[in-house]
Amino acid sequence: MWAKCGAGLSKCGGEENCCDGCDGGEQVVKGKQGSQSETLKGGSKMHTKHWENWTVGAVVLIMVIMLAGCPQKRTSQPPMPETEIKIGAIFPMTGAIARFGEYKKRGVELAVADINAKGGINGRKLVVIYEDSQNDPKVGVSAFQKLVRVDKVKIIISAMSQVSMALVPLADQHKVVLFANVGHPEITKKSQWVFRNFPTSDREADTMAKFAIDKLKAKRAAILYLNDEWGVAGRDAFKRSFEARGGKVVIMEGYARGTVDFRTQLTKIKGMNPDAIYFTGYGNALGLICKQRKELGLKAVMLTTTGFNDAETFRAAGDAREGVYFTSLPFNPQKPNGKAKSYVEKFKKKYGIDPEFDGALHYDTVMLIAAAIRARGYDAEGVRQWLSQVNRFEGVCGNLMVSPTRDFYTPLVVRMIRGLKVVNAN
Repeated sequence: MWAKCGAGLSKCGGEENCCDGCDGGEQVVKGKQGSQSETLKGGSKMHTKHWENWTVGAVVLIMVIMLAGCPQKRTSQPPMPETEIKIGAIFPMTGAIARFGEYKKRGVELAVADINAKGGINGRKLVVIYEDSQNDPKVGVSAFQKLVRVDKVKIIISAMSQVSMALVPLADQHKVVLFANVGHPEITKKSQWVFRNFPTSDREADTMAKFAIDKLKAKRAAILYLNDEWGVAGRDAFKRSFEARGGKVVIMEGYARGTVDFRTQLTKIKGMNPDAIYFTGYGNALGLICKQRKELGLKAVMLTTTGFNDAETFRAAGDAREGVYFTSLPFNPQKPNGKAKSYVEKFKKKYGIDPEFDGALHYDTVMLIAAAIRARGYDAEGVRQWLSQVNRFEGVCGNLMVSPTRDFYTPLVVRMIRGLKVVNAN
């Protein structure tokens, strides 16, 4: 029969011959008595031994299964300390205006080298992850998403108005500090997360309109502008400022990005007989406008923006650049002073050429970011708050102060080409 023992069910010879360890408990199954019981008596010890061995094996197996199925308690290890601080940069690194991305990158790299040579930021190395926007808003958006989601950056520097305008909603959504160093005047007004360290198109236009009226005594002006968000903003600002001071804009002609022949627009402008032409754009377009204007015999004085002060543009214009006026930052690599002197020396040593103003602006931008992280840690909200309260920051391009719309302003001056060299015009 089967009897319930302390260790489980055991086979017994009968009610009086229960196996060792049985407490004489409840019989579960009744078997035949007599000869069968007698037979079982002789083998009860053997059966008991086998049953005990099977029971022990089963218990061990169950324990192994339970241990394997249960998560093991591990000794908690402290997280490895972060050794790097990563920020992102979205510049045009390929395509027609790749050199402008390179100008910016040089300034950024020089700032990073200076910061890391002095121990980094709070003991951590500063690293910049570069993404190529190709000056295409869609590509720029993809680059932003990659920097935020994959690289986990909390601060991004961007270039070019049309690209940066597309990034503003993303900066707002992800709460990422965006240094949009572009000329579109409205960009910083669209989000509390957007900052700028770059002259706006309306400030440049207003500075040049005032100069044209007060210094050049111009009365009639034409505008030849790049037909994008930045160019349209500059066009409207110049017209508004020039006419507010008593002048008259007699014609406005736009052109598409990539244009190389401006003769149609310039011929129309010549027919209106302006005293001055305010022309905007970037890259070789500015040089070609000067050259074709000279070919057509246009006598009007030429006025333009900071983008004109570029070696490649000078080469494209040739001697037709003579007499052109342009807005500029106080930064002058030929006559540097203060922090600019050290920057120019380091730049020439590293790259073997004179620095562009664009690189100097981005050097200051990285230094501002580093100061903010040093003060508030690598926290986007802390950095945003610190940057919003800067009263005075000494940079390569001058003393910087943030406006209520998160623009870092430096004064603008007017320079000109005289004897094919850059000189002050103010």
